[in-house]
Order: sequence, then structure tokens, then C-alpha cells
Amino acid sequence: MNLSISKIAEEEIEILLELLREKANWLIKIGKPMWNPEYLSKEEFLKKYINCEMFIAQENKEVIGGFVLVESDRSFWNNDENKDSAYYIHKLVIKDDYTGKGYAKEVIELIKRHSISQCKNYLRLDCYGDREYLNKLYSECGFTLKREINVEDGLDACLYELSLEK
Repeated sequence: MNLSISKIAEEEIEILLELLREKANWLIKIGKPMWNPEYLSKEEFLKKYINCEMFIAQENKEVIGGFVLVESDRSFWNNDENKDSAYYIHKLVIKDDYTGKGYAKEVIELIKRHSISQCKNYLRLDCYGDREYLNKLYSECGFTLKREINVEDGLDACLYELSLEK
């Protein structure tokens, strides 16, 4: 794998949004909805992700995925935010042709390196508790389950953290 990540500007957001829409529609089709396509328009996305950094992942110049990094996530991590320097990973997506081949782990490794270069102490993320593949992936990448919270009737979110400190 010859992967790289590149920060994209707001005018390039459609590259990332198209990946997210494709995955959202596929997840709906298999009965495991996660991202509502209604909220994946440029306007709605930028309302939710204020002051975010958006990235795409590429292999040999072909876009294979993307993600968003934010420095604050008050929705789930409110109590932890002021004491640590962290990035919160959101909307990590890998194109269907590349899933199950180790690309997500490689992208997370690149996110780790980027975060260390930005003097962050932690990486944090969340996912639905019923997403066995994601929970396994994050554990295998070194994240520790910090807690589970109920987000809707019968739906839990798992909050993961990875220490970047040596």
C-alpha cells in the first residue's frame, strides 16, 4: 500500500461528501443505517462540522477514503475536552472497492502520525455499539473503549480513545 492523506479545502468538500453518500446509501441498503444522506449536503455538513479539517486518503492518486478531524466534540466528550489536546475522528470512510483489505487500519495509522505532528495527546472517536466490525477495528488499532452511552432508544455509542503520548 502506498497511502497518503491530504487536507482538502471547503471547495473540494464534494469529494468527501460523495464517498460518505455512497457508504450511507449502502449501509441503508444492508439495514444498518449510520449517516443520514439528508445531512450530507455541503450546507448541512458545514453547519455541523464548524472549524473542522477535512481529509481524503489516496493510493497512487486515486481517492480511496476520507475523514474529518475536529478539536472539540461536546456531544459525547464534553467532560474530557478541556484537559487534553485531542483530535476527534469523524466520518471515517473507505470506498467499497477497498474495504476489508486493511486500508482503514492504514488510514488510522496516518491519522496517528498527523496527530502526533500536530502535538495532540489523544485521538478519540465514537461508533455505534452494534457495529462489531468497527469496534474490532478500533481495538485492533490500539484504541481503548472508555465508555458506552445511550444515544437513542436501544442504541448505544462506544467512545474510544488512543493515547499518543510516549
